[in-house]
Formats: sequence, structure tokens, C-alpha cells
Amino acid sequence: MIIFRALLAKERGGCEPPKLFIYIHEVNGVRTRHHPPFPTIIFRVLLAKERGGCQQLYLLSRRKLNFILGRDYGWIYQLSDNTEKNIEILYRGIRRRCPCCGKGKLFSGYLKQNNQCEVCGEDFSDIRADDAPPWLTILITGHLLAPLVLYFVKNDPLPEVIELGLLVTAILICIGGILPFAKGFFIAAIWLTRRKRG
Repeated sequence: MIIFRALLAKERGGCEPPKLFIYIHEVNGVRTRHHPPFPTIIFRVLLAKERGGCQQLYLLSRRKLNFILGRDYGWIYQLSDNTEKNIEILYRGIRRRCPCCGKGKLFSGYLKQNNQCEVCGEDFSDIRADDAPPWLTILITGHLLAPLVLYFVKNDPLPEVIELGLLVTAILICIGGILPFAKGFFIAAIWLTRRKRG
């Protein structure tokens, strides 16, 4: 059973936004704490009231949770602020932007990686994509150009020299266009993995 608990800090003037948002996974009497992002959008949230302690147990979606917190306590806690979707972070890498803030540039040149984000200051000096971007580039290029190769082999519409020249040109264009985005994708993936572990 997975119990999602929202612990709200209480003060004399009322409730503050949650300082701790965790869920506890209990298996065979052993409890394990986990931090966001959550594996599902449907979860149980235990709300601490100003009087009488915990009074209500909600089974809510994220949008409904945000609405109720804003209505009952006068503030809105956007869960997505601290639990960005993995797809969004990877998409930032594909756009060659900082996976942390999405604003700073990931590269200072065609493939030269910045050691630090110029906007948020996130450190990328220890992240190295190495051979993963070329592997993904070759994989995508092969699938894109396979139909063209099969067409040339089966129909033989042009002289072999011209066909070879067209294929080499197409390969170079695909590699040059895909490689920077593949490198950004893997840098974001490595950053995301390290953030989860940390």
C-alpha cells in the first residue's frame, strides 16, 4: 500500500505551504520514504488542519489537490513546481537548454558543452555523454535513410556514382543535424538520473 502524506507546518497565524512532501511505501511492515516525482497522478493526501489535527483524507488528482489547498488555506501549492515531468526535462535537453531551468544554453558552440548554466548556475562540468550521442545519431540516421537505400538498390534509377554521392550527402546532413540534439538529450538524461539519486 502506498500512502501519500502531505505534512503542513502550522503556526499561530495559520498553515504554511508544506515544507515536506513525501510518500511512504509500506511492504510487509517495512516503511520506505521516497521523494517526488510521484509515479502516479492519483494519490491520497493527508491534510493537517489548524484544529483537531488531521480531519480529512482526500483521494485526488494533482489539479484537484492544488484547487483544494488554494481554497482551504488561501494559497496554492503547485505540485509541478517541485516534481517536473521527466519528459519536460528531456525535452529541454533536446532543445539544447539547461535541464534545470530550461533557459540557459547547454552548448557554447556546435558541440562544445558549457560547464555551467549562465542563468541558474547549474554545474555540468562532471557530465559527459561520451559515446551515447553518436550511437543514437547513427541509429536514427540508419532508420531514416534505409528506405532511400532500398529504393536505390531495387530500382537503380541513377548511375552508382550519383547514388553514392546522394547517400553520402544525406548521411552527412542527418548526422550534422541530429548529433547536437542527441547530445543535449543524453546530458539532460544523465542530469535527471543524478538528481533522482541525489
